[in-house]
Amino acid sequence: MKILGLDSSGLVASVALVEDDQLVAVLPKSNPLSGDAAFPLSAVGNYPFVAIRPAEETDNSRMIAQMGITPDIRFGCPDGLAAMAMVKAGLGIAIMNQLIVDSLEPGGEVRVMPLDPEQYVDIGIGVTRKDMISPAAARFIAYAKEHIEEMK
Repeated sequence: MKILGLDSSGLVASVALVEDDQLVAVLPKSNPLSGDAAFPLSAVGNYPFVAIRPAEETDNSRMIAQMGITPDIRFGCPDGLAAMAMVKAGLGIAIMNQLIVDSLEPGGEVRVMPLDPEQYVDIGIGVTRKDMISPAAARFIAYAKEHIEEMK
């Protein structure tokens, strides 16, 4: 069992947890684009970029590759909390899932903006076969669905 973006490959089945989680730009308020309504994806390469799990395939890395964008990766970090701290410190911009941003309480030092064009991902749990989910895994899936609904 693995939590993943549902367009990940290599698994036979998936159980959806979140549909259409928006990817958003997180940037310091000092960024010249922070007053705009949306952050243009075409501008990603113009600013220092904080990559979350840069050595792994993620929702962000897949989207960036599909859009043909080359970010100026200056920092890599293991999670959204570390990325948010780096953005708050003015070290660069990041792209994150809205679900993660909502759980981090970004505060006044950063601006969270939709991307232009808007980007969405589905988040789920990957399993090798739905008919072989163990009782413990089934309870975890039910718990995860309930907890995510509470977060919305």
